[in-house]
Amino acid sequence: MDTIIKRCRHTWEQAVRKIGEGECLLSEGQDLVEALHHLEVSEATFNRWRETYGGIKAEEAKRLTALAHRTCQLQGLHQAMRASRYGEASQSI
Repeated sequence: MDTIIKRCRHTWEQAVRKIGEGECLLSEGQDLVEALHHLEVSEATFNRWRETYGGIKAEEAKRLTALAHRTCQLQGLHQAMRASRYGEASQSI
């Protein structure tokens, strides 16, 4: 009987950690199916993560998350500045 793995979203850090854990399990000689079951991810997800995050360490993933968060903050500030600048300009005309 096949088990169905519940769908959920993982953060970059979680994906990087699970890749490392999966690589460790595979290097210990565990079967791929058993390793994926232990990690609770599908083979397609694991392979996609390996392609995307394979060379990234956990610290680098945290840094990328912080940079993405900071980028969103700066974009919000930029939009607020543009809105206030153009709002004032249209009132003075």
